[in-house]
Amino acid sequence: MKQAHNTTKGFTLIELMIYISIVTAALLVFTNFMVDVTHNAAKAKVAKEVQQNARLIMAKMTQEIRSGSSVNRTELAHGKLIITKGTSTITFARSGDDITYDDSADGLPVETLTNQFVKVTDFTLAESGTNGISIHMTIQQKGDTTASAGYERDQVSLSSTIVPRSALY
Repeated sequence: MKQAHNTTKGFTLIELMIYISIVTAALLVFTNFMVDVTHNAAKAKVAKEVQQNARLIMAKMTQEIRSGSSVNRTELAHGKLIITKGTSTITFARSGDDITYDDSADGLPVETLTNQFVKVTDFTLAESGTNGISIHMTIQQKGDTTASAGYERDQVSLSSTIVPRSALY
């Protein structure tokens, strides 16, 4: 008598276990990749925010110094940059973790130039040569968003020496 062979098609238990192992490994690799991409995107956003704040503040101070008629040099040592521009007085100062801007002529309240995501860790003003103003500042991200994960906080240090246009002519 002939034995009948089972002709039903299907997967063996070992084949299913191999398939599940391969799919699990692929999902783990994909998940780790996505976590890294998300983390790097967040870190890049924070770095961009810090850099934009530092550049904005430096550009604003440079513009006001160059267009001003005089700079009060006695207040530089106290961390205040006071610029006379026509009939108005413009003041830049460090207030806690922020840099403030006040234009006496506009009648508006003191404006904070830094946003809620960054803080000023260093703001130094000094005379440079006979007419120049030397500015050094360090801007750093606030909070422990990436520092708690074992990464350093993003920070930017900028230095510049600016000569008012009125001193050049």
